[in-house]
Amino acid sequence: ALLLELPLDLAVSLLTPLRSSDLARLAAAGRVLTPLVLATLWARAGVGAQLVREDEECENESDERHTIRRLLELERRRASSCQPLAAARAHSVFITHEGRLLSCGVERTMGGSGLLGHGELSAPLSGLPTPTPIPSMAAIRIVSVSASSYHSLALSHDHKVYSWGHGGCGQLGHGDAAPCRQPRLIEALAAMRVLIAAAGNTFSVAVTEAGETFSWGCGSGGELGQGEEWMLRLPERIPVLAGVTVRSVAAGARHTLAITSDGDLYSWGPHHPRLGHATQVDDRTPKRVEALAGTREVYPATSTSLCRLTLASPGPVGACCVGDVLKPIIAWPLHFSPSCLLLPCFKVPL
Repeated sequence: ALLLELPLDLAVSLLTPLRSSDLARLAAAGRVLTPLVLATLWARAGVGAQLVREDEECENESDERHTIRRLLELERRRASSCQPLAAARAHSVFITHEGRLLSCGVERTMGGSGLLGHGELSAPLSGLPTPTPIPSMAAIRIVSVSASSYHSLALSHDHKVYSWGHGGCGQLGHGDAAPCRQPRLIEALAAMRVLIAAAGNTFSVAVTEAGETFSWGCGSGGELGQGEEWMLRLPERIPVLAGVTVRSVAAGARHTLAITSDGDLYSWGPHHPRLGHATQVDDRTPKRVEALAGTREVYPATSTSLCRLTLASPGPVGACCVGDVLKPIIAWPLHFSPSCLLLPCFKVPL
């Protein structure tokens, strides 16, 4: 009752720190709180609110509740994209609860290529044996990280992407092939609200809040998903995915998976059963995995080396690749390695 007596701006400021689940409970408590919860979610949505407003017009209570569900889904999507740690061959990256960026491990070459993000190290092959804060990122709150054998990506709370490490293939996205020994903002993406950033060995992929997918780096087998284009030193949108809204991506060493808002799974990269297409050709542009066409919507959570795809309803079925043989499995996480991929869990439609 006290909330309703406060000015709207003040009431919204008091509700803004609450968790999504708390706001959902307030909205379910009664019609009188619905407008206040809705105003709070609009305020928290930021630019993402434009995506909901395109097809949502609140004219009665039923529409308001539907819009609340849409905005809560947007918040869940943002939260699910956050990865607080990443493991690569020679180094690891971590985020503290306060958003501080740390790393440990070793540089892969005597001269060092900046894998750890700490600048010049006195003994690069000895590295850092314990997680150590990266000094240059002390003032920037990080919410998600991704790491490959050659470079790392970090996503800040204001949706900016930073990269560091080996840049010989352009995978750092700075327009050159130079290494970065400390995290550096990717200026080409600075004007966008990036939701997910994933690092493959020689390439990187990012998804914006609007569902646009960008790639950069190099790969002779279609790792970029850009057709015959095999090297990009700046992020460019993937043309084949221009007409769909991508919800999440996961990058392996040489291939990528993407889930759209319609629940479709796309994959691309050098030919291998891990792509799920049962073909022996490189997929240089994203191609829908037809084996999952017609299944119910998938809600993914991803990282560079491990991700899980699950359904809103039970009944999971999957498959794994061992060598060139596909075998059925019961629902397990999606796992990348040179010889094995556990396909997404799905339910065969009745």
